[in-house]
Amino acid sequence: MTNEDWIEELFHEANQIGVFKQMHPKIGELQVLHPDLKYVELVELALMELRRKHEESTEKLSDEDLQKYYIKYAAFEDTDDTYTFGEFKNKIRNDENFRKTYIYE
Repeated sequence: MTNEDWIEELFHEANQIGVFKQMHPKIGELQVLHPDLKYVELVELALMELRRKHEESTEKLSDEDLQKYYIKYAAFEDTDDTYTFGEFKNKIRNDENFRKTYIYE
């Protein structure tokens, strides 16, 4: 796998967990801090940091809280494509836009 292919995979993963838009600013920030690193290494480091931050933010959601959000979601959705609780839980943890829409703070 070439560096370009690997970078594409890393950006794809970033998109899947909802941190794609944060990648370029984070890479620029890391480039200043670590000018000796190659671009591929900066992308890897950026994704690792953003993934850790993402996991920490989603771990704070308890199943009890998720159940409350799911009830509100299910009441709000008026289609046959409503997610099951398990699907909802995975979607909340992996999709930032979905999380912003259905997590009421």
